[in-house]
Amino acid sequence: MSPIPTTASNQYLILTSPGLAEVALQEAIEFGAVIKNKDHLIIQLSADKLNSYIQHAQAPTRIVSIFTQASTPESLDFTFATSLPPISTFNLEYDGVKGQDIRDNISKKILPQLFPILEAKMPDCKMDRKHPQLTLYIIKRESQTQSSTPTYYLALDLVGDIARREYRVFAHASSIRGDVAYRILREIEFTNSKKIFIGFVKDGVLAIEAAILAHNHSLNRTLPPLVSTILTQNNQIAQTSPINTANQGPKTTNSNSQICAFETSVPNTRAIDRNAHLAGVKSHLKIKKCALDDLDLHFEENTFDVVLFIITQKDEEKVNEMYHQALTLLKQNPSSKVTFLSREGWDLVIPDQLHLEKKVSIERGEGKSTLWIITHKPGKK
Repeated sequence: MSPIPTTASNQYLILTSPGLAEVALQEAIEFGAVIKNKDHLIIQLSADKLNSYIQHAQAPTRIVSIFTQASTPESLDFTFATSLPPISTFNLEYDGVKGQDIRDNISKKILPQLFPILEAKMPDCKMDRKHPQLTLYIIKRESQTQSSTPTYYLALDLVGDIARREYRVFAHASSIRGDVAYRILREIEFTNSKKIFIGFVKDGVLAIEAAILAHNHSLNRTLPPLVSTILTQNNQIAQTSPINTANQGPKTTNSNSQICAFETSVPNTRAIDRNAHLAGVKSHLKIKKCALDDLDLHFEENTFDVVLFIITQKDEEKVNEMYHQALTLLKQNPSSKVTFLSREGWDLVIPDQLHLEKKVSIERGEGKSTLWIITHKPGKK
């Protein structure tokens, strides 16, 4: 079987949630990727590094392999389909193409080019949105130069929606997706050498993502067999190096992190325990059920580099107690951080001895939250 033609060897396009592009590129670099187009989030990864990236990446929503590109969708080269392994179903999705009418119009132009090629080799091949064997993407990216001509990419989805973590079975309505949690961890500069405390941790996603990051933990993603075949014939993965669940993240140093959290209800602590078990990081977390004003009875003082509270509107009136507990738990050094994830529009009061280092808008699906990153003022503790 001849290789499927691509624009360049081992090039992938990263799809992300809003606000995660820069974080996703930085993460890819840590896995050994070369940035080929920063504006379009296109990276190049060697065959021996792709496995690790797929297993451990926390920032993307999807990772797609580029087949071809053109200035208009109807100009895309669909001859790649002649080299596909036999399939009976596929789906066509879009990214960056706004408006269902516009997407439908593009489909009417390109499917008559694609179907004859597929049917010549696979007469029974058809579109199936619910259970496709392969998912193709038409991706539109605007030009960042004076030229107004966009670029359209035809790409293959590798492992589906990876922002929806498989471990998150017991979900809390006020929690966040895994990719958003990862962005928050990068914003507060959490690393595998730091100790973090998370208050009102909901279903545990933020704590679990911290453990995954700190311990190079695999997310146990598996390439579908057909996708694996395509990448193998293109030499994008090695035949002797299958995707596996080993922890082969970008860092090889041992983790000295400590990840602690609390919740106030039994149902939430049970959900955290179950989700952490499914993620395989339960042993890396210390989760307690307790009241806010009892934290100093369960956790050591002057221990943490970061204390973060996830605040819903009903908890906003307790902010003074949160400050008190945070300053008790934090290490007494200038780099220690008190952080809050709150609803957008909440007017947080900053005590005189503290300084607002950064205020970040975090997009969470349909809504937004605000991440407040607060440090000691110089000379004050």
